[in-house]
Amino acid sequence: GYYLPDSYEYAKEAYNLIDHGVLYCGELDDSINFDFFTKRAPLYPALLAFCVQLFGSELAVIGFQIVLSLLNIFLVIQLLKLLGISYRYRLTFFFLLLYPAQFMFVNWIMTEILFQSCLLLMLTSVIYWQKTENQNWLWINLLALALAIFTKPIIYLYNFPSAAVLLN
Repeated sequence: GYYLPDSYEYAKEAYNLIDHGVLYCGELDDSINFDFFTKRAPLYPALLAFCVQLFGSELAVIGFQIVLSLLNIFLVIQLLKLLGISYRYRLTFFFLLLYPAQFMFVNWIMTEILFQSCLLLMLTSVIYWQKTENQNWLWINLLALALAIFTKPIIYLYNFPSAAVLLN
């Protein structure tokens, strides 16, 4: 019940990492398809492999995702307070976060909650950088961007606006 079609490839890549030390999302017994070396980004399979090695079950990553999802919701509420958004809008936004997809994705072997966390960390670091002008927040932003790229590579396009801000 916690697998979608893509989940099998993430799990296969995690088990190939554990058993053979290779990030490959296909069957190693079949003929090698070189596309399977790059089809899935490495961060989520590495997290899955870590949870399986540490706790002996894929369900541990589901527990991790549930905690991460709740932390994301808490962080969004704190950011809204920090930005001075009124209670009524915070309450409305909180109910938007209760949208079923937020709680469906945590129960599947998928990258969405980890990616959401990376994006939220990027947003948080930019807001804190603007409020404090502490350069460490920019480093946190770049780290979160790197983690996001290793979760879902399409975010690499964000490098261009990010570089523009940093160079400004």
